[in-house]
Amino acid sequence: ATVMAQAAPSATSPGAPTQLTPAAPAANAAMTAAPNKTDQSASSTTKTAAATAAPAMAMKAAAKPGAGSWEVQFAALRSEEDANKEWKRLQTAYADLLGGVPSDIQRADLGDKGIFFRVRGGPIDEATARNICAEMAKHSQGCILARK
Repeated sequence: ATVMAQAAPSATSPGAPTQLTPAAPAANAAMTAAPNKTDQSASSTTKTAAATAAPAMAMKAAAKPGAGSWEVQFAALRSEEDANKEWKRLQTAYADLLGGVPSDIQRADLGDKGIFFRVRGGPIDEATARNICAEMAKHSQGCILARK
């Protein structure tokens, strides 16, 4: 079971996760609008599919390891082994988004709550991190941003 550790953002703690609110899918609404009556060919469907796939491919290309001070956190688990398994699962399931993102499993001692291992990817730039979280939200995958 995946357990998400969420913390309120803090101006004095640069390593604290920042809660991300997914962007409204207004841009996708334009791409998925019904085609007009004069253009119902297969090529319009292909154009729409290509337009939808383009942002994901651009994000993969933009994910340059070490090119930023942000990370994306997907889970916090009780064992390092489970955290590594979860990262591998995420990279397989979301290869188009996470293929070029290195893992960064971090041990976190939360006192009375116990020891957790944060499943993070990065470092990457802030725009890429926000885009990854927005895309993951579309698949009901939890995601928060954290400064490295």
